[in-house]
Amino acid sequence: MPELPEVETIRRQLVTVLPGRALTHVRAIEAAMFMGSDISTLKTLVCGRTFGMPERKGKFLLLPLSGDVWLTMHLGMTGRVLLPRGRYSAHPHDRFVFSLCHKGSDSVVVFRDSRKFGRLEVTAGGPSERVARLGPDGWLGQWGADYLAQRFRGRTASVKALLLDQHILAGIGNIYADEALFEAAILPSRPAGGLTSAELERLAVAIRSTLDRGVKALGCSVSDFVHIDGRLGSMQENLRAYRRQGRPCTRCGALMQRAVIAGRGSGYCPVCQK
Repeated sequence: MPELPEVETIRRQLVTVLPGRALTHVRAIEAAMFMGSDISTLKTLVCGRTFGMPERKGKFLLLPLSGDVWLTMHLGMTGRVLLPRGRYSAHPHDRFVFSLCHKGSDSVVVFRDSRKFGRLEVTAGGPSERVARLGPDGWLGQWGADYLAQRFRGRTASVKALLLDQHILAGIGNIYADEALFEAAILPSRPAGGLTSAELERLAVAIRSTLDRGVKALGCSVSDFVHIDGRLGSMQENLRAYRRQGRPCTRCGALMQRAVIAGRGSGYCPVCQK
Protein backbone atom coordinates (compact mmCIF):
# COMPACT_ATOMS: atom_id res chain seq x y z
CA MET A 1 0.00 0.00 0.00
CA PRO A 2 1.35 3.47 -0.82
CA GLU A 3 2.19 5.17 2.47
CA LEU A 4 3.32 8.69 3.32
CA PRO A 5 6.70 8.58 1.50
CA GLU A 6 5.12 7.17 -1.64
CA VAL A 7 2.35 9.79 -1.71
CA GLU A 8 4.89 12.53 -0.97
CA THR A 9 6.96 11.30 -3.92
CA ILE A 10 3.92 11.51 -6.20
CA ARG A 11 3.07 14.97 -4.84
CA ARG A 12 6.57 16.28 -5.58
CA GLN A 13 6.46 14.90 -9.10
CA LEU A 14 3.03 16.38 -9.77
CA VAL A 15 4.32 19.78 -8.57
CA THR A 16 6.46 19.85 -11.72
CA VAL A 17 3.56 19.22 -14.11
CA LEU A 18 0.15 20.17 -12.68
CA PRO A 19 0.15 23.83 -11.54
CA GLY A 20 -1.25 26.12 -14.20
CA ARG A 21 -2.72 23.32 -16.31
CA ALA A 22 -6.43 23.44 -17.12
CA LEU A 23 -8.53 20.35 -16.46
CA THR A 24 -10.62 20.06 -19.59
CA HIS A 25 -12.30 16.65 -19.27
CA VAL A 26 -12.75 13.75 -16.85
CA ARG A 27 -13.37 10.23 -17.99
CA ALA A 28 -14.65 8.15 -15.06
CA ILE A 29 -14.55 4.40 -15.59
CA GLU A 30 -15.14 3.33 -11.97
CA ALA A 31 -17.93 5.33 -10.38
CA ALA A 32 -17.79 3.16 -7.22
CA MET A 33 -14.41 4.73 -6.39
CA PHE A 34 -15.87 8.24 -6.39
CA MET A 35 -17.12 9.42 -2.99
CA GLY A 36 -19.72 11.93 -1.88
CA SER A 37 -21.68 12.70 -5.06
CA ASP A 38 -22.27 11.49 -8.59
CA ILE A 39 -19.93 11.60 -11.57
CA SER A 40 -21.86 14.44 -13.24
CA THR A 41 -21.16 16.58 -10.16
CA LEU A 42 -17.46 15.76 -10.43
CA LYS A 43 -17.36 16.89 -14.04
CA THR A 44 -19.40 20.03 -13.34
CA LEU A 45 -17.17 21.09 -10.47
CA VAL A 46 -13.75 20.46 -11.98
CA CYS A 47 -13.87 20.86 -15.75
CA GLY A 48 -12.52 24.20 -16.93
CA ARG A 49 -10.63 24.88 -13.70
CA THR A 50 -6.87 25.23 -13.33
CA PHE A 51 -4.67 23.18 -11.02
CA GLY A 52 -2.81 24.84 -8.16
CA MET A 53 0.07 23.45 -6.07
CA PRO A 54 -0.46 19.80 -5.02
CA GLU A 55 -0.50 19.15 -1.28
CA ARG A 56 -0.50 16.09 0.97
CA LYS A 57 -1.49 15.01 4.45
CA GLY A 58 -0.65 11.51 5.60
CA LYS A 59 -1.54 9.17 2.73
CA PHE A 60 -3.96 11.64 1.12
CA LEU A 61 -3.04 13.52 -2.05
CA LEU A 62 -4.74 16.94 -2.15
CA LEU A 63 -5.11 18.61 -5.55
CA PRO A 64 -6.47 22.19 -5.42
CA LEU A 65 -8.22 23.74 -8.40
CA SER A 66 -9.11 27.35 -9.09
CA GLY A 67 -12.21 28.60 -7.30
CA ASP A 68 -11.33 26.69 -4.10
CA VAL A 69 -12.36 23.31 -5.48
CA TRP A 70 -10.35 20.29 -4.28
CA LEU A 71 -9.72 16.78 -5.50
CA THR A 72 -8.83 14.51 -2.57
CA MET A 73 -7.26 11.23 -3.60
CA HIS A 74 -6.39 8.14 -1.57
CA LEU A 75 -4.47 5.45 -3.44
CA GLY A 76 -5.79 2.54 -1.40
CA MET A 77 -3.67 -0.60 -1.73
CA THR A 78 -2.71 -0.61 -5.40
CA GLY A 79 -3.47 2.88 -6.71
CA ARG A 80 -1.11 4.65 -9.08
CA VAL A 81 -1.05 8.19 -10.44
CA LEU A 82 0.52 8.20 -13.89
CA LEU A 83 1.39 10.78 -16.52
CA PRO A 84 1.67 8.75 -19.74
CA ARG A 85 4.04 10.05 -22.36
CA GLY A 86 2.83 10.46 -25.90
CA ARG A 87 -0.64 9.41 -26.96
CA TYR A 88 -2.73 7.88 -24.18
CA SER A 89 -3.64 4.21 -24.57
CA ALA A 90 -6.38 2.88 -22.32
CA HIS A 91 -5.44 0.28 -19.70
CA PRO A 92 -7.98 -2.15 -18.12
CA HIS A 93 -7.19 -0.84 -14.63
CA ASP A 94 -7.55 2.87 -15.41
CA ARG A 95 -10.35 4.25 -13.18
CA PHE A 96 -10.18 8.02 -13.80
CA VAL A 97 -8.54 9.85 -16.69
CA PHE A 98 -8.05 13.61 -16.42
CA SER A 99 -7.42 15.49 -19.65
CA LEU A 100 -5.20 18.57 -19.25
CA CYS A 101 -4.26 21.50 -21.44
CA HIS A 102 -1.46 24.03 -21.05
CA LYS A 103 -0.36 26.52 -23.70
CA GLY A 104 -1.85 24.40 -26.44
CA SER A 105 -0.24 21.19 -25.23
CA ASP A 106 -2.53 18.33 -24.22
CA SER A 107 -1.76 15.58 -21.71
CA VAL A 108 -3.54 13.22 -19.34
CA VAL A 109 -3.18 12.16 -15.71
CA VAL A 110 -4.42 8.66 -14.95
CA PHE A 111 -5.61 7.16 -11.66
CA ARG A 112 -4.95 3.42 -12.15
CA ASP A 113 -5.96 0.88 -9.52
CA SER A 114 -6.09 -2.88 -10.05
CA ARG A 115 -7.96 -3.69 -6.81
CA LYS A 116 -10.23 -0.62 -6.79
CA PHE A 117 -9.69 0.26 -3.11
CA GLY A 118 -8.56 3.79 -3.98
CA ARG A 119 -10.95 6.70 -3.58
CA LEU A 120 -11.51 10.10 -5.20
CA GLU A 121 -13.61 12.92 -3.78
CA VAL A 122 -14.35 16.46 -4.98
CA THR A 123 -15.25 19.22 -2.52
CA ALA A 124 -15.64 22.99 -2.53
CA GLY A 125 -14.04 25.19 0.13
CA GLY A 126 -11.33 22.78 1.21
CA PRO A 127 -10.19 19.14 1.04
CA SER A 128 -12.39 16.23 2.06
CA GLU A 129 -13.61 16.11 5.66
CA ARG A 130 -11.78 12.79 5.92
CA VAL A 131 -8.52 14.76 5.97
CA ALA A 132 -9.65 16.94 8.88
CA ARG A 133 -10.20 13.82 10.98
CA LEU A 134 -6.61 12.63 10.60
CA GLY A 135 -4.00 12.90 13.32
CA PRO A 136 -0.89 15.04 12.73
CA ASP A 137 1.27 14.19 9.75
CA GLY A 138 3.76 11.52 10.79
CA TRP A 139 6.66 13.19 8.96
CA LEU A 140 6.05 16.95 9.11
CA GLY A 141 3.37 17.30 11.77
CA GLN A 142 3.71 19.03 15.13
CA TRP A 143 3.99 16.13 17.58
CA GLY A 144 6.59 14.33 19.69
CA ALA A 145 7.11 11.78 22.46
CA ASP A 146 4.76 13.66 24.79
CA TYR A 147 1.99 13.41 22.22
CA LEU A 148 2.57 9.65 21.85
CA ALA A 149 2.51 9.27 25.64
CA GLN A 150 -0.84 11.06 25.77
CA ARG A 151 -2.41 9.00 22.99
CA PHE A 152 -0.97 5.68 24.19
CA ARG A 153 -1.72 6.15 27.90
CA GLY A 154 -3.80 3.28 29.28
CA ARG A 155 -4.01 1.53 25.91
CA THR A 156 -3.62 -2.25 25.86
CA ALA A 157 -3.60 -2.47 22.06
CA SER A 158 -0.26 -3.23 20.47
CA VAL A 159 2.00 -0.33 19.57
CA LYS A 160 1.91 -1.61 15.96
CA ALA A 161 -1.89 -1.30 15.90
CA LEU A 162 -1.79 2.29 17.17
CA LEU A 163 0.89 3.30 14.67
CA LEU A 164 -1.47 2.12 11.94
CA ASP A 165 -4.31 4.25 13.35
CA GLN A 166 -4.49 7.30 11.08
CA HIS A 167 -6.37 9.26 13.75
CA ILE A 168 -3.24 9.13 15.93
CA LEU A 169 -0.58 9.75 13.29
CA ALA A 170 -1.30 10.15 9.60
CA GLY A 171 0.73 8.40 6.94
CA ILE A 172 2.18 5.27 8.57
CA GLY A 173 1.26 1.89 7.12
CA ASN A 174 2.57 -1.63 7.52
CA ILE A 175 5.98 -1.08 5.94
CA TYR A 176 7.02 2.02 7.84
CA ALA A 177 5.49 0.82 11.13
CA ASP A 178 7.71 -2.28 11.01
CA GLU A 179 10.74 -0.21 10.04
CA ALA A 180 10.20 2.43 12.75
CA LEU A 181 9.67 -0.17 15.48
CA PHE A 182 12.82 -1.98 14.41
CA GLU A 183 14.80 1.26 14.48
CA ALA A 184 13.42 2.02 17.95
CA ALA A 185 14.16 -1.58 19.11
CA ILE A 186 10.54 -2.08 20.24
CA LEU A 187 8.54 -5.26 19.64
CA PRO A 188 5.45 -4.52 17.53
CA SER A 189 3.31 -6.64 19.87
CA ARG A 190 4.10 -4.57 22.98
CA PRO A 191 1.03 -2.95 24.60
CA ALA A 192 1.31 0.72 23.69
CA GLY A 193 0.42 1.90 27.17
CA GLY A 194 3.39 0.05 28.65
CA LEU A 195 6.11 1.87 26.73
CA THR A 196 8.54 3.84 28.88
CA SER A 197 9.39 7.49 28.37
CA ALA A 198 12.76 6.49 26.88
CA GLU A 199 11.08 4.09 24.46
CA LEU A 200 8.59 6.74 23.39
CA GLU A 201 11.45 9.16 22.72
CA ARG A 202 13.20 6.53 20.58
CA LEU A 203 9.98 5.76 18.75
CA ALA A 204 9.22 9.41 17.99
CA VAL A 205 12.68 9.85 16.50
CA ALA A 206 12.46 6.54 14.61
CA ILE A 207 9.10 7.36 13.02
CA ARG A 208 10.33 10.62 11.54
CA SER A 209 13.69 9.22 10.46
CA THR A 210 12.12 6.14 8.85
CA LEU A 211 9.60 8.22 6.92
CA ASP A 212 12.40 10.58 5.94
CA ARG A 213 14.42 7.65 4.57
CA GLY A 214 11.41 6.60 2.53
CA VAL A 215 10.96 10.10 1.11
CA LYS A 216 14.66 10.36 0.21
CA ALA A 217 14.50 6.93 -1.45
CA LEU A 218 11.54 8.16 -3.54
CA GLY A 219 9.24 5.52 -2.10
CA CYS A 220 9.15 1.77 -1.62
CA SER A 221 8.33 -0.38 -4.65
CA VAL A 222 7.88 -3.79 -3.02
CA SER A 223 4.62 -4.35 -4.88
CA ASP A 224 2.59 -1.83 -6.90
CA PHE A 225 4.08 1.59 -6.23
CA VAL A 226 5.66 3.44 -9.15
CA HIS A 227 6.42 7.08 -9.94
CA ILE A 228 4.22 9.08 -12.31
CA ASP A 229 6.48 7.98 -15.19
CA GLY A 230 6.49 4.31 -14.16
CA ARG A 231 9.91 4.25 -12.50
CA LEU A 232 10.45 2.47 -9.18
CA GLY A 233 11.40 3.85 -5.79
CA SER A 234 14.41 2.39 -3.94
CA MET A 235 13.36 2.08 -0.27
CA GLN A 236 12.81 -1.67 -0.79
CA GLU A 237 16.57 -2.06 -1.17
CA ASN A 238 17.14 -0.84 2.41
CA LEU A 239 14.35 -2.45 4.44
CA ARG A 240 15.48 -3.76 7.83
CA ALA A 241 12.32 -5.46 9.13
CA TYR A 242 9.45 -5.57 6.64
CA ARG A 243 9.32 -8.97 4.85
CA ARG A 244 12.74 -9.95 6.19
CA GLN A 245 11.61 -13.01 8.16
CA GLY A 246 14.17 -15.83 8.06
CA ARG A 247 17.02 -13.45 7.25
CA PRO A 248 19.69 -12.22 9.69
CA CYS A 249 18.91 -9.11 11.69
CA THR A 250 21.04 -6.25 10.40
CA ARG A 251 21.73 -5.19 13.99
CA CYS A 252 22.40 -8.39 15.97
CA GLY A 253 22.46 -11.22 13.44
CA ALA A 254 19.53 -13.21 14.90
CA LEU A 255 16.99 -14.58 12.45
CA MET A 256 14.13 -12.18 11.82
CA GLN A 257 10.64 -13.50 12.53
CA ARG A 258 7.12 -12.78 11.36
CA ALA A 259 3.89 -12.58 13.32
CA VAL A 260 0.39 -11.37 12.53
CA ILE A 261 -0.21 -8.28 14.68
CA ALA A 262 -3.24 -6.03 14.31
CA GLY A 263 -4.23 -8.22 11.38
CA ARG A 264 -1.05 -7.42 9.49
CA GLY A 265 2.10 -9.43 8.86
CA SER A 266 4.86 -7.92 11.00
CA GLY A 267 8.60 -8.44 10.67
CA TYR A 268 10.72 -8.11 13.80
CA CYS A 269 13.89 -9.29 15.56
CA PRO A 270 13.12 -11.49 18.59
CA VAL A 271 16.43 -10.61 20.23
CA CYS A 272 17.10 -6.88 19.89
CA GLN A 273 13.51 -5.68 19.82
CA LYS A 274 12.14 -5.71 23.36
